[in-house]
Amino acid sequence: MWGEPGRSVRCFGSWNMISVPRPDLGGVLRIGSPAWLLGQTTLDSRGRAALVLNVPNDPNLSGRSFFAQAQTYASGADPVLTDALSITIQ
Repeated sequence: MWGEPGRSVRCFGSWNMISVPRPDLGGVLRIGSPAWLLGQTTLDSRGRAALVLNVPNDPNLSGRSFFAQAQTYASGADPVLTDALSITIQ
């Protein structure tokens, strides 16, 4: 993830993808319900951050698509939603 240094980041995941304009969240919501928080962090001085997603070793997940989307936010600033990332589990 990248953006303005010092902003906080929340990353969410879901098995479902949608497209709903959500200006209150800072963009277009692309992940559907149920969505869960994958983690949160802060963008470093270069405006970068990374989160590790641990996927269970479950053969039933092979070939499924998983969707992730992040939101950056800071006190006194509007939130910003990233585009969704589509991940196919191998």
